[in-house]
Amino acid sequence: MDWFVKVVSIVIFWFLLSALMTMFQGRRSARVINLPIALLIIVITFEHAGPALARVNGHYEEVQQDVRGLTDALNVVGNTRNKVNDSIENVENSPIINFGSKAKLPGRTFSEIFSGGHLEWPLKSKEITQKFSPPDHHGIDFAVEAGTPILAAREGRIREAGVDSSGIYGNYILIDHGGGFQTLYAHCSELKTQRGKNVFDKDVIALSGNTGNSTGPHLHFEVRYSGKAVDPMQYLRK
Repeated sequence: MDWFVKVVSIVIFWFLLSALMTMFQGRRSARVINLPIALLIIVITFEHAGPALARVNGHYEEVQQDVRGLTDALNVVGNTRNKVNDSIENVENSPIINFGSKAKLPGRTFSEIFSGGHLEWPLKSKEITQKFSPPDHHGIDFAVEAGTPILAAREGRIREAGVDSSGIYGNYILIDHGGGFQTLYAHCSELKTQRGKNVFDKDVIALSGNTGNSTGPHLHFEVRYSGKAVDPMQYLRK
């Protein structure tokens, strides 16, 4: 910005010098009178122009600093967004890890695990009394005697375990398998696990029963993806 101040000062000096020379070309008496006035104008002009130009320079520097600060902030936001997108992609494509061990299921991502017959049956019996038929029925029902062991369909973490406050499911368990997939087991007579526990596929998690909105002993089994009920038959092992 110093070059700008110098250029402006030179232009002002040249203009005043030209005016002074013009006055000298006039009458002698005019030269005597106008010379001190011209010199006074030059002195006053430079006296006031200097601080004014300095203030302009200061404001210009402040604007430059604000622009640099805004640019840095935008860069930080952009980098953060890229990191978040990378993290989401890594989670979606990460292999299933067995809880309690470091072993991975080789070459199988969440989407691959649940794309065709990779959930275990929650009971040894495969006798289905009611199929998936939304909006009235969001799962499948298994005919089974009370007290029959209910098995985890896949390894995961117990997200909910207790009594359904709506009275529909009775004693129930909700397992989070990651990747947006969950399984629900309802109308249990007894729960064998609790919220926050890790389970493996085929672990006994409850006993079948007749609690909640139920007309007889059975297991109501649901599969959910991103919070929406889907047909369990698409995911149960053939």
